[in-house]
Amino acid sequence: MAACLLLGAVGFAGWGAYRVVAEGSKTITSLIPSSPVETIEFVTDGVIPNQWVIDRIGLPADKPLMEVDIHAIKEDLERHSQVSRAVVSRRLPNKLHIRINERMPMMRLAARDRDSRRINLLVAEDGVVYQGVGYSRTLVSSLPYVSGVELRRDGGAFRPLDGLEPVAELLSLARSEAPEVYTSWKVVSCEDLPLIRIQSEKISEIVFFHEDFGEQVGRLRSILLYQNREGGGMPLHRADLSLGRDADVPVTAH
Repeated sequence: MAACLLLGAVGFAGWGAYRVVAEGSKTITSLIPSSPVETIEFVTDGVIPNQWVIDRIGLPADKPLMEVDIHAIKEDLERHSQVSRAVVSRRLPNKLHIRINERMPMMRLAARDRDSRRINLLVAEDGVVYQGVGYSRTLVSSLPYVSGVELRRDGGAFRPLDGLEPVAELLSLARSEAPEVYTSWKVVSCEDLPLIRIQSEKISEIVFFHEDFGEQVGRLRSILLYQNREGGGMPLHRADLSLGRDADVPVTAH
């Protein structure tokens, strides 16, 4: 009986504490000015425009700030694959603050939607596939296409492409260390990973192996410099950098 009385007392105390906290929270919330949202402050580290965010969240004009479901907005923004992270917060008395971190594209691919219409997709460094928002045509057209991958749907989105870490490493290094080489790359084939095959304007096929990309890119630059000097800049047929220095002798295309 004593144990039952003790449990009952503890339960009653817990229920009372919950009521105090709940009522106190309601009281505090009721004391905060609940002005309608007048400003949506948006910050991003990428290219998503402010209007896209406004249209996406569809906030009513007279919505009180304290009634805005910031967690639902965060989840909805992060459902778009270009958004890697969203932080949504209230700034009293009438400002909604949204900060977004975006994925950056490294390649592009062409696919068909469910109505067989052509769609252009982007592939981020972590393999996430998405339809880009806010990118300029110049930036998109500068990206190489990817081939030799299998694109699968997962509900309304696409499944990430697996195993692209070495490809991302190579493209990032070439873009930063050898931009004059990278800009000529048109197609990146991932069909034979860990071999990475690249079609470029200057060499019909370049073969890389996932091992010391810096050294391989350096040898590629030397090949191109030699060809420009001795071969008059004519396109080369193939440069296989995966087999060591002995394989670096290119064959001039006919």
